[in-house]
Amino acid sequence: MIEGTWKRMSGEQNGLDEPVEEVERARLEIVGNQHIITVGEKGMKGTHKLDPTQTPMRINSTDMAGPFSLSQAFM
Repeated sequence: MIEGTWKRMSGEQNGLDEPVEEVERARLEIVGNQHIITVGEKGMKGTHKLDPTQTPMRINSTDMAGPFSLSQAFM
């Protein structure tokens, strides 16, 4: 189960590491199949579906920016 509030430990965008300050400002809250990503004062709501048949686990998500897919390693 991945419900709860999560903080980022690192980030990468366009092949470059994101600044530590930006990473530390981000939070992810998951309840059921809905999530809110907050960076500072800005928030983005969306929905997601886990695909545990993929390794690493895949998350298919849709939010205000549109659909996207992530590969995540959960510990």
